[in-house]
Amino acid sequence: GPAYGAGGGLAVYDGEFTVGGTEFTNNYAYNEGGAIFSAVWAALDVAACSFDGNSGFLGGALFHTDEGGFFLEGSVKPDSYKEISDARTSSAVSPQIEELPMPDLSVERSVFSDNDSMAGAAVFASSLAPMGITNCVFEGNVTLGDSPLNAM
Repeated sequence: GPAYGAGGGLAVYDGEFTVGGTEFTNNYAYNEGGAIFSAVWAALDVAACSFDGNSGFLGGALFHTDEGGFFLEGSVKPDSYKEISDARTSSAVSPQIEELPMPDLSVERSVFSDNDSMAGAAVFASSLAPMGITNCVFEGNVTLGDSPLNAM
């Protein structure tokens, strides 16, 4: 069945995560990442995977962002995604903001076919951190929206 949040097949919020030799087929997320959602403090390495027929609002197959990586100086890393959301909307934000280490994304030797979304039919990535996509095949992916973010 569909994921009512993010990551129809896999959601990674923290740590270093490697996915290899895996098929993600016909996954669906109402929000981000039809197959995989990766955000905040997650470093994601994807190798030799296939993404076929996945659908998500942003990132039909894969959604990756580092948004939420900014917190007040001296603050501790939140224990949950809800705490991250609360911190991002808090009125306590001041000029003493500390930038935390950003996650990175690496995708290699993977196939993205027949995925769809409103923006980023196969991959939606929004990050200042290092990202790399090498030796991948993108075919038949469809963007359903008019967004200028429809790069992949």
